[in-house]
Amino acid sequence: TRNWGYDGVFPFAVQNSYGGPASLQHLINTCHQHGLAVILDVVYNHFGPEGNNAEKFGSYLTEKYKTPWGGAVNFDDAECDAVREYFIENVLMWFRDFHVDALRLDAVHAIKDFSPVHILKEIRQYVDTLMSLTGRLHYLIVECDLNDTRFIEKTEEGGYGMHAQWIDEFHHALRVTSGQEPTGYYSDFNGINHLAKSFKDAYVYDGIYSCHRKKTFGTKTDNIPDDKFIVFSQNHDQVGNRMLGERSSILISFDLQKVLAASVLMSPYLPLLFMGEEYGERNPFLYFTDFSSEELIESVRKGRKKEFADFHIDGEMPDPQAITSFEKSKLNWNLLNKRKHFILLGYYNQLIKYRKSRANIDRRTVVIKAFEDQKVLMLRLTFRKFAEVYFFNFSHKEQIKEIEFTKNKYEVIFNSDDAKWLGSAAAIQRSKPQQVIIPPESFLVLRFSNV
Repeated sequence: TRNWGYDGVFPFAVQNSYGGPASLQHLINTCHQHGLAVILDVVYNHFGPEGNNAEKFGSYLTEKYKTPWGGAVNFDDAECDAVREYFIENVLMWFRDFHVDALRLDAVHAIKDFSPVHILKEIRQYVDTLMSLTGRLHYLIVECDLNDTRFIEKTEEGGYGMHAQWIDEFHHALRVTSGQEPTGYYSDFNGINHLAKSFKDAYVYDGIYSCHRKKTFGTKTDNIPDDKFIVFSQNHDQVGNRMLGERSSILISFDLQKVLAASVLMSPYLPLLFMGEEYGERNPFLYFTDFSSEELIESVRKGRKKEFADFHIDGEMPDPQAITSFEKSKLNWNLLNKRKHFILLGYYNQLIKYRKSRANIDRRTVVIKAFEDQKVLMLRLTFRKFAEVYFFNFSHKEQIKEIEFTKNKYEVIFNSDDAKWLGSAAAIQRSKPQQVIIPPESFLVLRFSNV
């Protein structure tokens, strides 16, 4: 009756305890009436561990490859043709019959396919045909851990044609910059220098050596448009796969939450917000399951404990199977009645409006500089009639910076430390005309005319 949704065994079915197919169609139609697009998360790399009878009906799995979650789906082994068609039809069903606007394909690095036409590329080709028939737009978004631009390059250029991909490395660099201990997979990230690199190149590891992976990793992104990359400071994996499921609102200060929000929303990429972060939700988002096999339940518990072995965490791991893990993960909408949370929501709204008001920014034209000792990141954007400088101060101290590229005066057009955002309301004092004092844990936008 409850699940994250990554243990599916019937891809064409809609979970009955969540309302079934008619209710999902009603939800999507209602969202569309309110101007909201709907993105569905789908899993095509494995079948769930309980209730999977697919192998009784065909060669749905292959022994050629393994995934962390069980046998791999057979996309290129013997008798794979019908399996490929099965999943292609699944994509088309969500778009055609449910009017889903986009699919987010889970962990496509675990989809193994050495066919002449990769299954993702074939899916894109069928989706293009569907769009030409219906006139509706649909998008394919992938989660991918390979830093390989083939997934998002155009099909006519040899790519698989996915419309966008999640960038975990932006998240990892951002979290380390904001104080996350560099353990586990965070150990590959040095903080603000890597954050600056991700602002500029999306991938941090783009053909350089990774100590965590113990190999040279990644490809260059020079010719990939900015809107192919999706960035975030939180998501279901990065919160829910923490042992205690803590959100940013628990881990960092209110002021630093505002800096992380600006980092995501002012990046050149597509911003993703995790449910509740826009008002500072404080309830955890835990990993929860509802299996019936005691053997499987215990296996999941042991697997979770092993997963956190590389992270030095105090406390008892919540039981994924316990109903309390599910109940504790629900959003507390009553927080919006509290001043701090209501103001944070207004802050996010203002950042989104500001982002929408900007002309399209090409990351290749943005000057990015990291000041490692001060934990300050600077971005300079040049427009036709003015220039803007963004300062992200991740430190606990005010920092003083000199404006080196122009003699013109500036005006402060956005300050996360403003009193209306519950900041200290400290003035941006200038002892020199080209000097700026950046408040602790703040985001600042300066505008220069006639640059």
